[in-house]
Amino acid sequence: MSKKPSWFSSTLLFILLLSTAFTSYAQKYDNKWMMGYQYAPWQAYPALDFMFGQPDTIGYYGYFPMFGTSTSICNAQGLLQFYTNGVFVANKFDAPLFNADTFNHDQLTNGANSLNIEQCALILPQPGSSTEYLIFHIGGVFSGNDLLPFELRLSKIDMSLQGGAGAMTVKKQVVINDTLTYRTMNAVKHGNGRDWWVVIGENGSRKFYSVLVTPTGIDTIIKSGNVVSIRNGLIRGQSNFSPDGNFFAYTSSDLGQPVAKTK
Repeated sequence: MSKKPSWFSSTLLFILLLSTAFTSYAQKYDNKWMMGYQYAPWQAYPALDFMFGQPDTIGYYGYFPMFGTSTSICNAQGLLQFYTNGVFVANKFDAPLFNADTFNHDQLTNGANSLNIEQCALILPQPGSSTEYLIFHIGGVFSGNDLLPFELRLSKIDMSLQGGAGAMTVKKQVVINDTLTYRTMNAVKHGNGRDWWVVIGENGSRKFYSVLVTPTGIDTIIKSGNVVSIRNGLIRGQSNFSPDGNFFAYTSSDLGQPVAKTK
């Protein structure tokens, strides 16, 4: 019997019951990772560029820091389209994206320069479109002494507008109105190779929401699962899918003993 690594005791691992599969594609939507902060006002922000396979360090002169939430999207050829820190959205020219002001404004982001909690936003290419992209993002509200994620929201960007600089055409559309869990939002390719599943945990529950995204928009929302109950917690944690899309893992100091689910 092999010895489990020390981190295993805090890791929740289960198979998502969505009959999904992940296929590797030639598209380079995740080609650039915009991240970090300036050490001094005149210095560039750091980023990673995977254009030639191996990550290359680059710098860019944006107008907001990228603490916590940090997500960007490229087109199929690997050219940067826009990026966000959960409070602001910048286009590929490092300027404010048109009509994206207050796109995620609430008690969580009010007056903030960045959303300092990880995995509160993600960007997906709109299935069936070469110019439209979707930002799924989390809203927050105070409940007693806790700052809870209470909505999963959707905003849409069309990069064919504003002379190719892009514009937000849908802003802050509510997808799920429920108390959710930080650091559990993730996405995986549907088995049909076109659509997406977006998943996020329900606060204090053994359930996860699964949102099907198709060319016509939000198609189906499922709440299912029987995993370890997770609080919303502003504690450290992370979630991710395995490369083949069959497994979803979540780790957090909020978890007790992990459970495993199989199909």
